[in-house]
Amino acid sequence: DDELATEVSWVVVYLSALSNLAVNEMVKSEVVHLLVERLAASEQLQLLIPVKVMN
Repeated sequence: DDELATEVSWVVVYLSALSNLAVNEMVKSEVVHLLVERLAASEQLQLLIPVKVMN
């Protein structure tokens, strides 16, 4: 389900651009961590493009 992970990643990037509250909620729910793991395991490097590293 690499395509689904990619689509969700785009949503994460979009929401993070809109709101700090959205970023905080995503980090609390560990959604970002799960997406990064899934995309990192993929062999399709273009899937990594929408992922935004959050510190």
